Amino acid sequence: MLTTIPYSQINPAPWKHPSELAMVRDWFYPEHISRNFFDLASSSSHIDRRQDAINLVSLWRFHEPKLNHALISTANLTDAILHDQPSKRDNLSDTALRSIYAMAFCRFVNALVDRDVRRSSTTTIAKDNVATEAEADAGCGPHRGQSSMYAHALELGLPDTFVELRHQAIHEEMPSLEVLRMRTGEALEWLWQRWWKFNVKGSAQPALSEWEERHKQWQSAAEGEGGQNQLGQGWVMHFSR
Repeated sequence: MLTTIPYSQINPAPWKHPSELAMVRDWFYPEHISRNFFDLASSSSHIDRRQDAINLVSLWRFHEPKLNHALISTANLTDAILHDQPSKRDNLSDTALRSIYAMAFCRFVNALVDRDVRRSSTTTIAKDNVATEAEADAGCGPHRGQSSMYAHALELGLPDTFVELRHQAIHEEMPSLEVLRMRTGEALEWLWQRWWKFNVKGSAQPALSEWEERHKQWQSAAEGEGGQNQLGQGWVMHFSR
């Protein structure tokens, strides 16, 4: 049985109202049923707002440095995928792209299983309740740290393959792009199942309607003096509370 504590009970929210968080949820996971995080930009059925979601999470993090790890990881993992789109990938070597994926993935895993950083990051993650804190901190011999990471992963229902990929990326040869892409998609799905669907409820429509109206105003203003700079300033001012 999964258990979790709502994020709203743990941290002050940097967003204006819950529908704003729901809007970001929908931008990160516009067609969750499709489960294909890599083809969204090429879909003609909707506008890809994932970069807008990343930008907004960055702004929230500016206002709230202790922003929940699940939000940050969703943004980082999605950013890695966007770097893999043709428009950006042409300017990146395979090594650079693999590094972007690996960095985002390792940060995601570290904040969940690393003993020194995880305690403030996992409170609102839905857990399986299969390991206690004492069991998670247990371990013996020279591999105690690694054993502890696997125990923490077990407690959270985090696949062993995630911990293994982190270990490989840090201590061994960099994983292939194929593996990194696959695990990144799996990580985003895991975040959806363990955080987003438990902590983010309700409709995004109120915030989305407001955002679309403001966006139209900024576009009109951008046609005058100031251009895109004025458009960007309006976006920041609106979401800066």
